[in-house]
Amino acid sequence: MEQIFVGNNNMNIDINIFKNNVDLSKQLTKEILEISEVAIARNGKATFILCGGTTPKFLYKKMSNLKLPWEKINITTSDEHCFTNDNSIRNDTVIKMNLLRGKATTAKFDNLPNIEKSDYFLFPIDLLILGLGIAGHIAGIFPDAIEKKELLYGLNPIYTVSSVLAKTKRVSCGLTTLIKAKNQYIYILGKEKLDILLTAFENDNFEEMPVRAFLRTAKIFWAPK
Repeated sequence: MEQIFVGNNNMNIDINIFKNNVDLSKQLTKEILEISEVAIARNGKATFILCGGTTPKFLYKKMSNLKLPWEKINITTSDEHCFTNDNSIRNDTVIKMNLLRGKATTAKFDNLPNIEKSDYFLFPIDLLILGLGIAGHIAGIFPDAIEKKELLYGLNPIYTVSSVLAKTKRVSCGLTTLIKAKNQYIYILGKEKLDILLTAFENDNFEEMPVRAFLRTAKIFWAPK
């Protein structure tokens, strides 16, 4: 792992660079193990909010082999596709197929739309893993969303998302919920995503590119592939 330091007049960030996704996932899995052990020792449980998509599939398979009391770990997604017959694009499918296997089969998974009125978010969020979309969005917080103000500033944990960029109807955790996570990671692969990240770094306008809200608080892990 190498680190590059990027700075401007308003903020300074480190980008953790890895040779490949295998090395990245090895380091991130190690950190997730430590985060989980601390959370369980302190609170008797750990709460994860995880992204979907293709990027984290290898990581989730590595995580599924961790020696943890998985029955004490609660997991949900940062956002979810709704009203689609194609289950392969749903984020809960990514989690179920790649993480909830092996040693992790006893973890408690909650589908995001089903926990809107539950007490899930009354507990500390110990781990947040975010991807990065081509519009500079994270989770289902799209810059063109009709509900953008609510997603960015509202106090409810979950919102519906109507966005042309999203392509399908979604539900998403709001920014005020996600930003409270104790351990935040932005996990990206490839030059295109790195270029988007560097563009996001140019100013602080997170209404234009929501990922900007996390540049000061999240660890950034990147690998070329």
